[in-house]
Amino acid sequence: MTSPLRKVILATLGNLGPPAAAFFTAPILAQGLGVFERGQVAAGTAPLMLAASAATLGLPEAVTFFTARNQSVRNGRLAAKSIVMISIAGLVATALFLGLAPVLAAGDEKVVLLIQLSLSMLIPSLILLIFRALSAGRGQWGLIVLERSIGSVARLIAVLWLALSGHLDIVTATIAISVSMWIGLVAYLGLLFGAQRSGVAAQTRSSDLLGYGSRVWFGALAGVLLS
Repeated sequence: MTSPLRKVILATLGNLGPPAAAFFTAPILAQGLGVFERGQVAAGTAPLMLAASAATLGLPEAVTFFTARNQSVRNGRLAAKSIVMISIAGLVATALFLGLAPVLAAGDEKVVLLIQLSLSMLIPSLILLIFRALSAGRGQWGLIVLERSIGSVARLIAVLWLALSGHLDIVTATIAISVSMWIGLVAYLGLLFGAQRSGVAAQTRSSDLLGYGSRVWFGALAGVLLS
């Protein structure tokens, strides 16, 4: 199998994981919670998913670009800079969405609680995107497939176990869905340290990351706003 074809297949498999997990998880949630409570869980986790798309500042795309352009870049420093910046953006987004929670929940106190729970997972979810971008820039598609698979399988197993054990409710379902968005980070534990073993390393400034990322981010915001 040629290398480009292998990469395409791996990328396709990675993208299939989340939809497949959602396909099997949705009926379990619908049966275990009922229509109304399932809707509350969806309303409680939607701000997390929206914020995870809106608060990136285009940094994941920038990390992929600069890593792919110069394979001798110090990936550890590049990732560290990006993680700091995206974490700050995550804190701002968390504060913003927490302030909007009563409006987004239409005054439903239970949904407000679910939004607060899910938003506590925003920063680790954003950090995951940086590591995924770093892996994409290095062509490590196997790691991305593993990460996506861990998150998808973890969500399915957690929801299934909660349903079978009688512990499935709107709070536990929200926690399971929110945690599954970043639990795949474990796949990247060795990435940062291994990336430092390159020889002569190039430097990427924070302004370069933000400059490139902002151009991508403004275009992506249109899709986010439509969502």
